[in-house]
Amino acid sequence: EEPRPQQNQSLRKEMVSHTFLICFFLYFCYVGIEGAVNTWLVTYLQNESQFSLSFSQKMLSLFWVIIILVRLVNIRVLKICKLANLLILQGIGILVFMGLVIANLGSTILVIAVIGLALCMGGISPCNALNAKKYMEGSGRLSGIIFAGGGLGSVILPIMIGTMAQNYSLKMGMFSIFLIMLIFTVIAIWNRSCHVNAEEITRNNVR
Repeated sequence: EEPRPQQNQSLRKEMVSHTFLICFFLYFCYVGIEGAVNTWLVTYLQNESQFSLSFSQKMLSLFWVIIILVRLVNIRVLKICKLANLLILQGIGILVFMGLVIANLGSTILVIAVIGLALCMGGISPCNALNAKKYMEGSGRLSGIIFAGGGLGSVILPIMIGTMAQNYSLKMGMFSIFLIMLIFTVIAIWNRSCHVNAEEITRNNVR
């Protein structure tokens, strides 16, 4: 076992590594977005599309049912699509469907957009966990920091969106989710480049 000073030094070095920061901010963005959608979707559907409270709540319930079902089958999707690629595709899908939610092109399109949003969001949580597998199975402190990042996002982002909605408009608040998801997608692209580089290094070492 490493002496404590060496352990602390190793921990600090790992915490500033780009792979750790990628995992941290992917968790921060996604868990925050999930919390924000859960907090504001019903209000948005009522205010922007004049849906009844009952129907809006049913849409939120359907949203979560779809997310749970997608998480159950996500492992099968990973058999045909690489993890890093899937994170990017999910991010792009959320951007498309969130754009449709914000555009509010009619009740039917809005319902389809919410369903599409759930389909794309459902697989991100297990993909994030697999992407951070190195830290989840290693240091308990590192995995705790990553989970804390998700918890921080779930607190900060819904409040930020609420502030935007109060000071500007609810649509502007939802647009904030779009921007955060754009950041998530850019980080996911960076994550993929790191995976590709790691694979190339592994192949070169084998040779």
